[in-house]
Amino acid sequence: MSQPARVYRILIVAPSDVEGARDIVDRAILDWNNENFKDRRVVLLPLAWEPHDEGHGPTATSILRREVAGGCDLCVGVFWTRLTSIAGADQTELLTELDQLKRTGTPVLLYFSKQRAHIDEIDPQELARLKEFRREQNGGCRIEEFSDLLQFRQRFTHQLDQQIRLLLSSESEGGETTNQRRPVDLSLTFADPSSAESTGEHLLLESKYFEIRNFDKIPDYTRQDGTGAQPPSLWGVMYNQVNKDYYRNYIKYVFQGSILRPLRFVVHNSGLIGLRDVHIELNVSAEGGSFFCLKPEDRLLRPDKETGLVDEISGGNGIGFAIEGFSTTHDIPCIQPQRSLVPPALLLLGAERDVTCVIDASIYADAMAVPLRKRLTIDLHVTRESVDALEFLEVLRDR
Repeated sequence: MSQPARVYRILIVAPSDVEGARDIVDRAILDWNNENFKDRRVVLLPLAWEPHDEGHGPTATSILRREVAGGCDLCVGVFWTRLTSIAGADQTELLTELDQLKRTGTPVLLYFSKQRAHIDEIDPQELARLKEFRREQNGGCRIEEFSDLLQFRQRFTHQLDQQIRLLLSSESEGGETTNQRRPVDLSLTFADPSSAESTGEHLLLESKYFEIRNFDKIPDYTRQDGTGAQPPSLWGVMYNQVNKDYYRNYIKYVFQGSILRPLRFVVHNSGLIGLRDVHIELNVSAEGGSFFCLKPEDRLLRPDKETGLVDEISGGNGIGFAIEGFSTTHDIPCIQPQRSLVPPALLLLGAERDVTCVIDASIYADAMAVPLRKRLTIDLHVTRESVDALEFLEVLRDR
């Protein structure tokens, strides 16, 4: 089944004396495609310069070469003892095309082998042409040397991935488009907590804040047989003890659940390529007020009557102290093109009174030259209610 993909054309210049290195180039491109196509929807297409030396007349060969070189996104040249596959072939065309690529800003990577060659395999004229060619490469390209094929494989594999990342990053800044879509294009919006559908960049939340009266008059919890907490002992360490704070902890647990509201987000990749290592930073602040904010993993656990094992959060209402700023992060391994991801709730938000909260988000990804900056807003409407802790306790005892 066919799938859309962003194609990068790679021009390969590799004379006949570097067949081993040429195989490595082909294999590295194939491996990159296998590892990256699924996530990125990007394909590297190798284009050979040398095969046009044979099977065509001079005019046809020249036209084919110009078409191949003119449309490439990256040029890779590997050399050892000669500049071209055919002895005495005109090097002017190669130099002209490389100069044109450099003038247009196309990346050019040139690799020169330092391996020893048998004297019978060296053409002095070709070697001299190669040395002259190298001396003329003063700028606009990257020049590397390698001592053996293993070193070449390591360097080229790393630099190939690096160059593709740079190409993706340059396009993310507003370069080439296809079908009116940018290659790299992310968005961040709020998500409905239940349906996970996008609700836009502005959110209206409603919450309750309970003013708890007589909290300090809540009695200790005891078993129905009237026994309460026992003094510490080896037996108590080995077996469960009564949680004397069960009533107090349970009221905090219920009220926290009523006050704090979950915040979910939609990360949508409407670009043409997939992104990896997506890192999201969220900074929450309030405009002229304060709020409560927790990570979901920090919320109070439902207390147990026996163990007493419950997360304690300071503050008489069980939700913590009001704050003016909060930060958290979230990482996404990859997001494919034309896909949306909705992570579980990243924040729990509440307040004592009506407040407008602002979330300044920064999103980083491996193929983005600069992070995406987004500002989302939340209008939090709070209904205040006074509750007597002892009356609530009676309701709890009846359950």
